[in-house]
Parts: sequence; C-alpha cells; structure tokens
Amino acid sequence: MSQGAPFADGGTRAGGGLPTTSPGSETGTRPVKPSDALKFERPDGWRDGKMSSMRLAAFNVGPEAESAEVTVMAAGGDLRANVARWIGQVIGEQPATDVVDTALENAEKLDVSGRPAQRFLLTGTDADSGNAIDATIVPLDSGASMFIKMTGPVATVNEQRDALGSFLQSLKF
Repeated sequence: MSQGAPFADGGTRAGGGLPTTSPGSETGTRPVKPSDALKFERPDGWRDGKMSSMRLAAFNVGPEAESAEVTVMAAGGDLRANVARWIGQVIGEQPATDVVDTALENAEKLDVSGRPAQRFLLTGTDADSGNAIDATIVPLDSGASMFIKMTGPVATVNEQRDALGSFLQSLKF
C-alpha cells in the first residue's frame, strides 16, 4: 500500500478538522493540493480519481473497463435519507420504506478512525448486473458525517470490498 492521494484544499472545516469547501474551486482553476487533515494507506492498484471541491480523496479502482469510484467527503445529512438516496441510485427509483429499514438493520457496525461507523452494501434487484454502492458513514463531532463511498459495477464493488475495508481501517481524521 502507498500513502497519500489528492485532497481538496482550504476552506472552512468540519468536525475532525476536515475541509468542507475549497475557495476558488468553483472556477475550476484552483489546484488540488495534499492536506494533512486526512491520512490513510492507499490499497495497491487504486488510481487517483476525479476531485471536486467537496471531495477529500477520490480513487478509481478495479479494471479500467469496469472501474468503480471511491470518494471520501465530509457533509451533512440524515442517515436514513442518505441510505434511501443510495438505494434509489442502484434500483433506479425511490425505495419503499421497508427496503430502507432492512438496509439500516443490516448495516455492518465498525470503527473508523476511533469513531463508530456503519457500512452498507447496496445493490439493485439483479445482484449480478448493474451498479452497487458500498458506503460507510462516520458521524463527526460537528454533526456532519464522513462519507466513504464506492460506486460501480456489482462485480468490481464486490471484488474491491476487502480493499475498501483495509482503506477504512487505515483512515485517520
């Protein structure tokens, strides 16, 4: 594993000292610079991904032709609303209440950077095709949350699940 990755730079800070905005990034002219706010070990084979003003880190993982994207960001939002939105992204419609309830009940409980977290593996109705999301939510002291989210083809998300788990365990913020 190698250390480091691209980060959004500057701006105001969320709980845990993480940047939530990047002044000037709305113009697309501000360069992305490393930040000391987030530390981790990058799994072998993970490539730099597309950064934005909200992303603290971004990677492309898996084979080029079937690549998944991993993003790390701090943001607000209710746990249930985020899980419902993610389910909607993989099934293509607003999920039923009982589907969201089941996802919340089945969340994997873990610690990330010394904080309690919940991890969700979400797939559409056809678990062998389409897209999947493997997302972890870590509440921060500020009331915001850290979101670590992998989105991509079901096969790639499943193949990268252990690597994402290692990445989660290496995160420090």
